[in-house]
Amino acid sequence: MPLLALLLLFSFARAEDALPSVQTVANATRKLLAASKYPGRADVRLYYYAPGIKGVDLDGTPVVGIPHHLRNASAATSAPRTGKNTQATAAIYWTPRFYLYAKTLDQAAFIMAHEVAHLELDHTRRYSEAFCAMYREWKKKKVPCVDDPPDFKKFAKDMAAPRERLKLLGRSMEYEADQRAMRLATDAGFDARVYAILFQRADALWQEPGFVPTEYHPEPADRKRHLEVTVLPEVLADQAAW
Repeated sequence: MPLLALLLLFSFARAEDALPSVQTVANATRKLLAASKYPGRADVRLYYYAPGIKGVDLDGTPVVGIPHHLRNASAATSAPRTGKNTQATAAIYWTPRFYLYAKTLDQAAFIMAHEVAHLELDHTRRYSEAFCAMYREWKKKKVPCVDDPPDFKKFAKDMAAPRERLKLLGRSMEYEADQRAMRLATDAGFDARVYAILFQRADALWQEPGFVPTEYHPEPADRKRHLEVTVLPEVLADQAAW
Protein backbone atom coordinates (compact mmCIF):
# COMPACT_ATOMS: atom_id res chain seq x y z
CA MET A 1 0.00 0.00 0.00
CA PRO A 2 1.40 3.45 -0.88
CA LEU A 3 2.61 5.43 2.13
CA LEU A 4 0.18 8.27 1.38
CA ALA A 5 -2.83 5.94 1.39
CA LEU A 6 -1.63 4.28 4.60
CA LEU A 7 -1.28 7.63 6.35
CA LEU A 8 -4.72 8.70 5.18
CA LEU A 9 -6.30 5.50 6.44
CA PHE A 10 -4.56 5.81 9.81
CA SER A 11 -5.06 9.53 10.31
CA PHE A 12 -8.52 10.21 8.94
CA ALA A 13 -10.61 7.07 9.45
CA ARG A 14 -13.28 7.81 12.02
CA ALA A 15 -15.18 5.50 14.33
CA GLU A 16 -17.63 3.30 12.46
CA ASP A 17 -19.80 2.22 15.37
CA ALA A 18 -23.05 3.62 13.94
CA LEU A 19 -23.94 4.15 10.30
CA PRO A 20 -25.16 7.65 9.44
CA SER A 21 -28.95 7.67 9.35
CA VAL A 22 -30.93 8.41 6.20
CA GLN A 23 -31.90 11.81 7.60
CA THR A 24 -28.27 12.55 8.53
CA VAL A 25 -27.21 11.77 4.96
CA ALA A 26 -30.01 13.99 3.69
CA ASN A 27 -28.87 16.87 5.92
CA ALA A 28 -25.28 16.47 4.72
CA THR A 29 -26.45 16.45 1.10
CA ARG A 30 -28.36 19.68 1.64
CA LYS A 31 -25.22 21.22 3.11
CA LEU A 32 -23.23 20.12 0.06
CA LEU A 33 -25.87 21.50 -2.29
CA ALA A 34 -25.80 24.83 -0.47
CA ALA A 35 -22.02 24.97 -0.99
CA SER A 36 -22.28 24.02 -4.66
CA LYS A 37 -22.60 26.17 -7.76
CA TYR A 38 -25.52 24.21 -9.19
CA PRO A 39 -28.17 26.79 -10.21
CA GLY A 40 -31.10 24.59 -9.16
CA ARG A 41 -29.61 23.48 -5.84
CA ALA A 42 -32.57 24.70 -3.78
CA ASP A 43 -35.00 22.52 -5.76
CA VAL A 44 -33.11 19.21 -5.80
CA ARG A 45 -35.23 16.35 -4.47
CA LEU A 46 -33.77 13.70 -2.16
CA TYR A 47 -35.01 10.10 -2.27
CA TYR A 48 -34.07 7.01 -0.32
CA TYR A 49 -35.12 3.56 -1.57
CA ALA A 50 -35.17 0.43 0.55
CA PRO A 51 -36.30 -3.14 -0.17
CA GLY A 52 -40.06 -3.63 -0.02
CA ILE A 53 -41.04 0.03 -0.29
CA LYS A 54 -41.48 2.42 -3.19
CA GLY A 55 -39.28 4.98 -1.59
CA VAL A 56 -39.02 7.73 0.99
CA ASP A 57 -39.09 11.24 -0.39
CA LEU A 58 -37.30 13.23 2.27
CA ASP A 59 -38.88 16.43 0.97
CA GLY A 60 -42.48 15.26 1.20
CA THR A 61 -43.51 14.63 -2.42
CA PRO A 62 -45.08 11.25 -3.33
CA VAL A 63 -42.64 8.71 -4.77
CA VAL A 64 -43.64 6.47 -7.67
CA GLY A 65 -41.53 3.39 -8.31
CA ILE A 66 -37.78 2.89 -8.22
CA PRO A 67 -35.85 4.50 -11.09
CA HIS A 68 -34.55 1.87 -13.50
CA HIS A 69 -30.99 3.20 -13.39
CA LEU A 70 -30.91 2.87 -9.60
CA ARG A 71 -31.91 -0.77 -9.15
CA ASN A 72 -28.34 -2.02 -8.69
CA ALA A 73 -26.78 1.27 -7.59
CA SER A 74 -25.76 2.67 -4.23
CA ALA A 75 -26.43 6.30 -5.20
CA ALA A 76 -27.32 8.16 -8.36
CA THR A 77 -28.33 11.53 -9.76
CA SER A 78 -31.12 12.44 -12.13
CA ALA A 79 -31.13 15.86 -13.76
CA PRO A 80 -34.20 17.74 -15.03
CA ARG A 81 -35.55 16.27 -18.28
CA THR A 82 -38.16 17.13 -20.87
CA GLY A 83 -40.06 15.05 -23.39
CA LYS A 84 -40.98 11.41 -22.78
CA ASN A 85 -39.16 11.22 -19.44
CA THR A 86 -40.35 14.56 -18.09
CA GLN A 87 -38.83 15.58 -14.77
CA ALA A 88 -39.12 19.14 -13.53
CA THR A 89 -36.28 19.12 -11.02
CA ALA A 90 -33.06 17.28 -10.32
CA ALA A 91 -32.97 14.45 -7.80
CA ILE A 92 -30.41 12.51 -5.80
CA TYR A 93 -31.20 8.93 -4.80
CA TRP A 94 -29.57 6.36 -2.57
CA THR A 95 -30.28 2.80 -1.46
CA PRO A 96 -29.13 0.39 1.26
CA ARG A 97 -26.16 -0.47 -1.00
CA PHE A 98 -24.89 3.00 -0.11
CA TYR A 99 -23.92 1.61 3.29
CA LEU A 100 -21.64 -1.00 1.78
CA TYR A 101 -19.31 1.94 1.20
CA ALA A 102 -20.27 4.74 3.61
CA LYS A 103 -19.73 3.83 7.26
CA THR A 104 -19.23 7.36 8.61
CA LEU A 105 -20.73 10.77 7.90
CA ASP A 106 -17.58 11.97 6.12
CA GLN A 107 -17.64 8.94 3.85
CA ALA A 108 -21.32 9.46 3.12
CA ALA A 109 -20.68 13.12 2.38
CA PHE A 110 -17.95 12.31 -0.16
CA ILE A 111 -20.29 9.99 -2.07
CA MET A 112 -23.06 12.58 -2.04
CA ALA A 113 -20.62 15.31 -3.05
CA HIS A 114 -19.83 13.16 -6.09
CA GLU A 115 -23.55 13.12 -6.99
CA VAL A 116 -23.88 16.87 -6.45
CA ALA A 117 -20.83 17.34 -8.66
CA HIS A 118 -22.56 15.48 -11.51
CA LEU A 119 -25.35 18.07 -11.33
CA GLU A 120 -23.00 21.02 -11.02
CA LEU A 121 -20.91 19.86 -14.00
CA ASP A 122 -24.02 19.35 -16.17
CA HIS A 123 -23.08 15.75 -16.92
CA THR A 124 -26.59 14.53 -17.76
CA ARG A 125 -26.99 17.07 -20.53
CA ARG A 126 -23.51 16.44 -21.89
CA TYR A 127 -24.03 12.69 -21.95
CA SER A 128 -27.52 12.97 -23.46
CA GLU A 129 -26.23 15.20 -26.24
CA ALA A 130 -23.48 12.71 -27.07
CA PHE A 131 -25.98 9.83 -27.04
CA CYS A 132 -28.45 11.70 -29.24
CA ALA A 133 -25.74 12.59 -31.75
CA MET A 134 -24.83 8.92 -32.08
CA TYR A 135 -28.44 7.82 -32.29
CA ARG A 136 -29.19 10.31 -35.04
CA GLU A 137 -26.03 9.29 -36.84
CA TRP A 138 -27.34 5.73 -36.81
CA LYS A 139 -30.84 6.75 -37.95
CA LYS A 140 -29.28 8.98 -40.65
CA LYS A 141 -31.77 11.74 -39.85
CA LYS A 142 -32.66 14.14 -37.10
CA VAL A 143 -35.23 12.31 -35.00
CA PRO A 144 -36.62 12.90 -31.51
CA CYS A 145 -34.16 11.49 -29.03
CA VAL A 146 -35.08 9.84 -25.72
CA ASP A 147 -32.96 7.99 -23.20
CA ASP A 148 -34.45 4.60 -24.02
CA PRO A 149 -35.60 4.53 -27.69
CA PRO A 150 -37.74 1.56 -28.77
CA ASP A 151 -35.01 0.29 -31.11
CA PHE A 152 -32.24 0.67 -28.54
CA LYS A 153 -31.14 -2.99 -28.68
CA LYS A 154 -30.57 -2.86 -32.43
CA PHE A 155 -28.89 0.52 -32.12
CA ALA A 156 -26.54 -0.83 -29.42
CA LYS A 157 -25.62 -3.83 -31.56
CA ASP A 158 -25.01 -1.83 -34.73
CA MET A 159 -23.09 0.92 -32.95
CA ALA A 160 -20.89 -1.25 -30.74
CA ALA A 161 -17.67 0.47 -31.83
CA PRO A 162 -18.91 4.09 -31.66
CA ARG A 163 -20.46 3.36 -28.26
CA GLU A 164 -16.92 3.15 -26.93
CA ARG A 165 -16.96 6.94 -27.20
CA LEU A 166 -19.85 7.02 -24.73
CA LYS A 167 -17.98 4.75 -22.35
CA LEU A 168 -14.94 7.00 -22.49
CA LEU A 169 -17.12 10.05 -21.93
CA GLY A 170 -18.82 8.40 -18.96
CA ARG A 171 -15.50 7.46 -17.38
CA SER A 172 -14.08 10.95 -17.86
CA MET A 173 -17.16 12.38 -16.15
CA GLU A 174 -16.60 10.10 -13.17
CA TYR A 175 -13.06 11.42 -12.81
CA GLU A 176 -14.36 15.01 -13.07
CA ALA A 177 -17.05 14.37 -10.45
CA ASP A 178 -14.49 12.80 -8.08
CA GLN A 179 -12.26 15.85 -8.34
CA ARG A 180 -15.08 18.30 -7.77
CA ALA A 181 -16.45 16.14 -4.93
CA MET A 182 -13.20 16.32 -2.99
CA ARG A 183 -13.14 20.11 -3.20
CA LEU A 184 -16.87 20.45 -2.54
CA ALA A 185 -16.87 18.14 0.50
CA THR A 186 -13.86 19.90 1.98
CA ASP A 187 -15.39 23.35 1.43
CA ALA A 188 -18.59 22.15 3.15
CA GLY A 189 -16.61 21.11 6.23
CA PHE A 190 -16.32 17.36 5.63
CA ASP A 191 -13.12 15.34 5.54
CA ALA A 192 -12.93 14.33 1.88
CA ARG A 193 -9.65 12.51 2.48
CA VAL A 194 -11.65 9.45 3.48
CA TYR A 195 -11.78 8.79 -0.29
CA ALA A 196 -8.95 6.28 0.25
CA ILE A 197 -11.15 4.09 2.43
CA LEU A 198 -14.12 4.37 0.07
CA PHE A 199 -12.20 3.32 -3.01
CA GLN A 200 -10.52 0.44 -1.20
CA ARG A 201 -13.97 -0.80 -0.16
CA ALA A 202 -15.22 -0.38 -3.73
CA ASP A 203 -12.21 -2.24 -5.07
CA ALA A 204 -12.91 -5.15 -2.72
CA LEU A 205 -16.53 -5.31 -3.89
CA TRP A 206 -15.43 -5.26 -7.53
CA GLN A 207 -13.31 -8.35 -6.85
CA GLU A 208 -16.19 -10.39 -5.44
CA PRO A 209 -17.39 -13.35 -7.57
CA GLY A 210 -20.44 -12.46 -9.61
CA PHE A 211 -20.02 -8.71 -9.32
CA VAL A 212 -20.74 -6.97 -12.65
CA PRO A 213 -19.20 -3.49 -12.70
CA THR A 214 -20.69 -0.78 -14.88
CA GLU A 215 -18.65 -0.22 -18.00
CA TYR A 216 -19.12 3.53 -17.68
CA HIS A 217 -17.14 3.79 -14.43
CA PRO A 218 -13.35 3.51 -14.12
CA GLU A 219 -11.96 0.92 -11.73
CA PRO A 220 -11.86 2.17 -8.12
CA ALA A 221 -8.05 1.89 -7.94
CA ASP A 222 -7.76 4.13 -11.01
CA ARG A 223 -10.13 6.69 -9.54
CA LYS A 224 -8.15 6.72 -6.30
CA ARG A 225 -4.85 7.24 -8.15
CA HIS A 226 -6.40 9.98 -10.25
CA LEU A 227 -7.39 11.96 -7.16
CA GLU A 228 -3.95 11.54 -5.62
CA VAL A 229 -2.23 13.14 -8.61
CA THR A 230 -4.80 15.88 -9.30
CA VAL A 231 -6.84 17.65 -6.63
CA LEU A 232 -5.56 15.95 -3.44
CA PRO A 233 -2.27 17.92 -3.28
CA GLU A 234 -4.25 21.17 -3.52
CA VAL A 235 -6.66 20.12 -0.78
CA LEU A 236 -3.84 19.10 1.55
CA ALA A 237 -2.00 22.36 0.90
CA ASP A 238 -5.12 24.42 1.58
CA GLN A 239 -5.86 22.59 4.81
CA ALA A 240 -2.26 22.95 5.97
CA ALA A 241 -2.65 26.71 5.56
CA TRP A 242 -5.70 26.89 7.86
